[in-house]
This record gives sequence, structure tokens and C-alpha cells, in this order.
Amino acid sequence: MADTSASVDSLMLSRFWAEIGRIHALGIRIVVAECDTRVRARYLFSGKRPPVWAGRGGTLYDEPIQLGNDVWHPGLMVYFTDGEGPAPLVAPRFPMLWVIAGERRPLELPGQLTWMKDIEQRIN
Repeated sequence: MADTSASVDSLMLSRFWAEIGRIHALGIRIVVAECDTRVRARYLFSGKRPPVWAGRGGTLYDEPIQLGNDVWHPGLMVYFTDGEGPAPLVAPRFPMLWVIAGERRPLELPGQLTWMKDIEQRIN
């Protein structure tokens, strides 16, 4: 999942894509969903970032989690976000990793949480 809400700036989006690209380079199949208040686009990642992001509205995490529960059934959902949104009301029935690009500690999020800056420090 990639949070494409208005609070996520171009630099954060670029950082999300860099990390998605590193994961893809490991040979891992990645399905990207671009989300703000709902899922705006979903596609198999080919190694190229899209020219335009879908979304740019508010932030709600519930729809992608619900779709994961009912339709997608992911082995792992990695959600790249700035954490600027309300805690989800839907509980995931799959493992989740939240990658937070902002500085602020987000509200309660189900699953594991890590900071984008910590990932980037380990890589560099």
C-alpha cells in the first residue's frame, strides 16, 4: 500500500518508490495499491514508478485492510504512509508492517511499525 493522500509530499512519495523498488529488486512480487480515503489504483509493480499518483485526498486505512481481508488475502501487507490519519477500525487478518515516513508517532496501528528513516540509514 502506498499512502497517496495530500499530506504525503513528493519527497515522501519518492522515498516510498525507492523502497518498493529495493524490495522488487530482491525478486519479490509486489502488488501496489495507491490509497487516500479509499483505494484509487491497484497494479502489479513492474519496476517503474507511475507518472502520476492516484489520490491526493484525505487518509483512511480501512478500505485497503478490508479488501485484504475479503479479496486480496496478502501474505504480508506493507503500508507506506506518513501516519497522518485516524486509526483503522478494521482489524487485519494478515500480517502488517507500517513504514512511517513522517516524524510524528501515528495513532494505534495494527501490526508492526518501523520508520522510513531507520530503513534508509541501514541501507546507506
